[in-house]
Amino acid sequence: MKNIKFFFIVILLFSVLKYGFCETIPVKSNITQVTVFLSGAQVTHSASVTLPAGNSDLVFEDLPQNIDQNSIQVKGGGNFTILSVSQQINFLKDRLKPANIILMEDSLKALQERIDLETNFQHILTEEESLLYTNKSIGNKDIGVDALDLEEMANFFRKRLTDIRNKIIESKLKVTKYSELTAKLNNQLAELNVRHNKPTTEIIISVSSKTKIQAKIQAGYLVYNCGWTPVYDIRTVSSESKKISLVYKANIYQNSGLDWNNVNLTLSTGNPVQSGIRPELRPWILQFRQPVVYYEGAKEKAAYRKAEIPQAAQAFESDISKNDDFNTIQAQTASSYTQATESRVATEFSIGVPYTVPSDGKPHLAEIQNYNVQAQFRYYTAPKIDKDAFLLARIIGWEELNLLPGEANIFNE
Repeated sequence: MKNIKFFFIVILLFSVLKYGFCETIPVKSNITQVTVFLSGAQVTHSASVTLPAGNSDLVFEDLPQNIDQNSIQVKGGGNFTILSVSQQINFLKDRLKPANIILMEDSLKALQERIDLETNFQHILTEEESLLYTNKSIGNKDIGVDALDLEEMANFFRKRLTDIRNKIIESKLKVTKYSELTAKLNNQLAELNVRHNKPTTEIIISVSSKTKIQAKIQAGYLVYNCGWTPVYDIRTVSSESKKISLVYKANIYQNSGLDWNNVNLTLSTGNPVQSGIRPELRPWILQFRQPVVYYEGAKEKAAYRKAEIPQAAQAFESDISKNDDFNTIQAQTASSYTQATESRVATEFSIGVPYTVPSDGKPHLAEIQNYNVQAQFRYYTAPKIDKDAFLLARIIGWEELNLLPGEANIFNE
């Protein structure tokens, strides 16, 4: 039996000497590129790693939990071989706490210290009050008390007890204030911890290198709880100019669990979750049926709703036009740095300035294009229904602008 164990140990040592250990190397990567689709986003991480000779596993840590495993793509730069790529969920690793959570926890500790100090102060005052009540007797049945001494002692008790009770009330008010603030901070901290304490995904890349080298690794994946929606601002200067200013904006949102800090952002009109199955046209079968006669009642009147410019928007526009500072130099927006690229299946808007989108699920507005388009103006009125006249503008060549369905804010003059 001992010979058999010795034989297996020799085989194991021979395997280790021949093939070497498979070293695990944690990789801290940075997000360098994000392509946001209408639903979902393609996120690319980049890192520079020192690879040892032999086989090793590169572990990209602290990635979002809901990664589409089938969408993972890996590229490398250097004289090494990528053997395999896998994914796993890490439920055990403690993530680094963000600065806002650390600041909130420190604030809670400071508040708790103040509550403890005030509670201790109240206890001391209560003991002092009890001591005064216990020793309030200044005479006995054999020795009388002088009136002046009694008045002086009464004034002392009244002044001291009043001071003690006032300080106890002030301390209780402070404790109540600190407790209310503590409850608010605890609620906010609980909400932040729900997002922070989520399990993270790790992408494991098995590589092999003949020598020790410095390599560059890129890992990309698709996440779904993010996207963007189009929003438009349509402004008419005057009907005589026959021009309309159309501002193309994007509401970008993401709740992947990982902030996009200073990344190269690209907005795409594509949809990666759209089905690629071709539709099948089924035949329609016509049949003869007995017609049904309906008797209409009173005629329904069409209701028209007039869209008016909000007074706040009118005031804002007029204030800008009257301000000399705004008439001299116009501040640039993201549309000044955005390049549109059209392909067969989608249009991409590449923003040339770094963008930051936190993982909070809130919409972040970005201006991506600004068009001046031709328009045909005409007036429309229906005096029988409404006494007002309506100015209609028909945009010419809008199909060349790659617009998507979305809400629009309309401003006239």
